[in-house]
Amino acid sequence: MSRFQDFLNKLKRKETKVTMDGSILAHLSERIVGEVLSRKETAVVGLLGLAFKENVSDIRNSSSIKLLKLLASEIHDVIVYDPLVAESFVAEKPDSIDDFLKSSKIVVLCVGHNQILDELKSKDLSEKVFFDPRNMLPELKSKVEKYVGLSI
Repeated sequence: MSRFQDFLNKLKRKETKVTMDGSILAHLSERIVGEVLSRKETAVVGLLGLAFKENVSDIRNSSSIKLLKLLASEIHDVIVYDPLVAESFVAEKPDSIDDFLKSSKIVVLCVGHNQILDELKSKDLSEKVFFDPRNMLPELKSKVEKYVGLSI
């Protein structure tokens, strides 16, 4: 059985216990892990934003943290960056968005803090796979290796 099929089987077992919000996160996680597994080289996944909403540091009920837990249970190379949140939840947390982008091949825009959105617009993302589940930066479609807007 392939690693991807094994992952799908595990995911199906998990989906029976998750809420609607959780099933959306499970779908996003599945797409991200599928992208990681489709690559020949190791790909570090970077999550941008951990807060429960834009421009706050509050992490209570954060979907980003739920996604981090889902991803961390399947892949080992996950990092996080949120300039407003001090916690990293065991994942590596680079000090700057530049360090974050140097370390990650797959970037997931979870929370669109103004600071993150502004900084991303000026960065070279041409070698990044960019997941934008809420379509916050569709203008990056032509500036990244691959853009995935899931419209969640």
